[in-house]
Amino acid sequence: MSFQRQGETGRLAVLAAVLVAFVAGAFIIVNELNVTSAVEPDAEMVLVVKDGFETCATTAPGEVCVPLNGDFTLSVDIIDAPDAGFTTVNSWVNYFENVTYNLGTPVLEEMQPPLCGLGAILLRIDPTQTNNPPPAGNVGHGCVTGFFPPLPVSNYTGNFVDLSMTCSATGSSQIIELLPNGVPPAGSSGSLFVDPNNIQIIPKVDTLHVNCGAGGALPATPTNTPTATPTPTATETATPTTTPTITPTFTPLPGAIMSLSATGEPGALEDEPGYVSCTGDEDKPTQCRANFWPGQEKLGEFTLFVNANTIPTPDGYGGFQSEVLLDEKLTYNPRNPDDDAAGCVEEVDIWPDLFNASCERSITPAPATPPALQVQHQASRAAEPPFPNSDHDGSLVELDVYCNGLTNNDTFARLTETSAFFLADGTPVEVGLVDDPYADVLEIDCALIKQKMSLSAEGTGIVCDSDDKCTAPFNADDPSTFTIAVNADAIPDGYGGFQLETYLAGLVYEPRPCVDDIIWRPDSGTAFNCDRFPKSGSNPSNVIRLDARATENGLLPLLSDLSVGRLAEMNVRCQEEGQFAIGLTKRTANNQQGGILNETGSAFFKPDQALESNLFYTPGSMPDIGARTLDEDGDTVKDEDDNFVLLDLLRINCEAPPPAPTATITPTVTLTPAESPTATNTPCPGGPSACPTPTPTNTPTVTDTPTQTSTPTETNTPTITPTPAPPDGAQGTVPPGGKVTTGFDATPDDPLETSVTLPVGGKVTITEKLINQPDPPGYHLFGQQSNISAPAGTSQFPLIVRFLLDESIVPDDITAANLPVFKGGILVPNCTGLSGTASPDPCVSKRNLLTGTAEGDIEITIHSSTASAWNFGEPTTPAEKPDLGDVNGDTVIDPLDALWVLFQAANIAEVPFPNVADVNGDGVIDPLDAALILQYAAGLIDTFPGAPSGIFWSWLAY
Repeated sequence: MSFQRQGETGRLAVLAAVLVAFVAGAFIIVNELNVTSAVEPDAEMVLVVKDGFETCATTAPGEVCVPLNGDFTLSVDIIDAPDAGFTTVNSWVNYFENVTYNLGTPVLEEMQPPLCGLGAILLRIDPTQTNNPPPAGNVGHGCVTGFFPPLPVSNYTGNFVDLSMTCSATGSSQIIELLPNGVPPAGSSGSLFVDPNNIQIIPKVDTLHVNCGAGGALPATPTNTPTATPTPTATETATPTTTPTITPTFTPLPGAIMSLSATGEPGALEDEPGYVSCTGDEDKPTQCRANFWPGQEKLGEFTLFVNANTIPTPDGYGGFQSEVLLDEKLTYNPRNPDDDAAGCVEEVDIWPDLFNASCERSITPAPATPPALQVQHQASRAAEPPFPNSDHDGSLVELDVYCNGLTNNDTFARLTETSAFFLADGTPVEVGLVDDPYADVLEIDCALIKQKMSLSAEGTGIVCDSDDKCTAPFNADDPSTFTIAVNADAIPDGYGGFQLETYLAGLVYEPRPCVDDIIWRPDSGTAFNCDRFPKSGSNPSNVIRLDARATENGLLPLLSDLSVGRLAEMNVRCQEEGQFAIGLTKRTANNQQGGILNETGSAFFKPDQALESNLFYTPGSMPDIGARTLDEDGDTVKDEDDNFVLLDLLRINCEAPPPAPTATITPTVTLTPAESPTATNTPCPGGPSACPTPTPTNTPTVTDTPTQTSTPTETNTPTITPTPAPPDGAQGTVPPGGKVTTGFDATPDDPLETSVTLPVGGKVTITEKLINQPDPPGYHLFGQQSNISAPAGTSQFPLIVRFLLDESIVPDDITAANLPVFKGGILVPNCTGLSGTASPDPCVSKRNLLTGTAEGDIEITIHSSTASAWNFGEPTTPAEKPDLGDVNGDTVIDPLDALWVLFQAANIAEVPFPNVADVNGDGVIDPLDAALILQYAAGLIDTFPGAPSGIFWSWLAY
């Protein structure tokens, strides 16, 4: 593609400016949508000085020296891209005050091809911009790989951004940081990748020390104290900073306590990896359960905390040392494993005032029985005494740990007696001992999650009271089908296929092609083997077995899959009223036993087996619900031999719909109005001769059109439709990370569903009721009010509250993007701080418009440190309709509006004001509308709608 041959060099500069501004919105919106966020250990960015530097007199890792007033090039390099590639990449450099960033260089020259060449969208966020400029000393860059979805996927590694910098005129030492996404001041524009599935990948990042002045030595700055180089095994010898060693005499100040605790993945379920539940005191548990999957142990990673429970003095403390022993059954996943100093800062990063402090980490095998790993941290708020005091009494250290599957027995994490606080003068203070020689011991039960399959039902008219009981409509004159699904809730170590045997008693199975019943592996690039028994017309027709396996081009071995979720679904219908049982049979031995058809049952196939192989994963390891007697032959008699072990059982009540409400609700229209007209007959004001006309006045019978006004009585039927849904609620006591919910699907009959996930254990009560909160100024509350009672969290570890709103109760002018949410009558803003925190507190972290069976419903996720009464509203004074093209309603038509349109066209997000998004008037919101908005923002066109013209279209032609 060449712009020059079109002679559009001047206009290219305009377009480049448009595209730069366009992406500024891209990063904000991608972060707000926050479909999913993950940290991928292999993704990495680093800072490098490419030229202009000299050899330092004292060389330490991550340290460079530049002459006074000298120019140098600071580069951001991508060392490792996400495994799935990326479509967007951001970087954020915090260079503080002792070096100068030379802003004159055009962004097109700073960002390096081939990643950010022609066809890519470029961004620079610097202090010169008028809209939300970053603080001085900060600059961000971003690149989107293409213009229209689907975006090209890149696996590029190498030079991303080159920054022209100048050192200070006087000797100085400066830390330059590459900030990850979510860390202030970078916020939602920090360093990250976005992969093709819209998953944000937070890369590993690093810091760099720049000494202005040739060979200048570093003043006392964090981590790089002189002794940091000698030996990585800075274990039991005197700790390498000038802080005193821990081994000598302790000052016995009573009451100083450190402890261990553990927390799993927020929102993880009890039968998922990453779920952790603990017993004992909330602040100081004694035992925790941590889940893992065989072969996928890393998925069960959880966080082990060293906590300051009681600080040594009212004035606080200036530093601490912790030493944790981890049994061999626990694997420690160090942050920034190649740099113990930087890794220490990342793991002690939750101590909020650690910046410009001293931090060291040491990881060594420990001589323990059983073998253990010893992880030491030492941090203080200055390089040497006197230390500024801190009264922080929360987490001191975070360790990422997972059960490695060596055994399924209990294991231990131990906080040793060498753990201590430092007072301001450097005096070490021992912490209270629990069991000599340990300051605290946490027992961890590494729980193996077994393979698991389950049944569920969904469809029009289906209502499920619980996981095992649903009601379905039966209408002999108009039979309707619904879906029975078989789900993989937990899986083995990769499976190549599965066999399902489902018993459908009393229900009619509506056969489709086998591949339509199988939902697993819908991709077309695999050779798919699918079989169903019994064949059409064979018996017993109420037992269905499905086999599915996938191979690469028909060749063995089977493809290994780790998918959880829906495996298959069957369309069925009720054929009579009554309660019927659906069973998922279990395969209890390798070659037979347990099933109905040829004693098969349900199991997963090992991926390395031949297609005709009968070798399954050990079926006995799948948890079952015991044996049940089924009517195997469908004769309505349960025979003794019809006794089968089931993985799951689902009861379906087939119920005829209640008779339609007859219009007897026309309350016997005692329309005595007919008699009142007769009463008008007596006075004849015009004399007796006028009296005959009353017969026409018998057109009161026409006043009997009240009987048709009796149709108001049908307006009376609205009263029958109970607009206010009946009160609903849920209650339960859950461990840390546990969830209580009122339901999973909002419907017109139950239009609000609420779930609460606790960061700490405790009792949760949810009541969905009629609104009793007064309307906030300028708003009218609608739907239901959700009252929540739960233990408080913190802004760092908040309650996660999720609301599902059925579209039937949402006003027409309200969308997921602009739905106002209120806590105790106060409007809740969107989250702007670190991912997973309540910042501000409370805040809305996600706004999703649902698709599929819940299409049109809205999902809102809140982070809040406390529970309360929650409501939803709409503005009472409708906002002035935005101008055509101003799709986000901010009164400015700019590239951010175009980005919203692109996200809607790609089904990623809904524009806040769809009524002004179709700028070309063709009836659809698509990339052509985004293109016109971009042209308008660049001044290439003056009005909407307009015919395609101008440089943008000539650009597309090439």
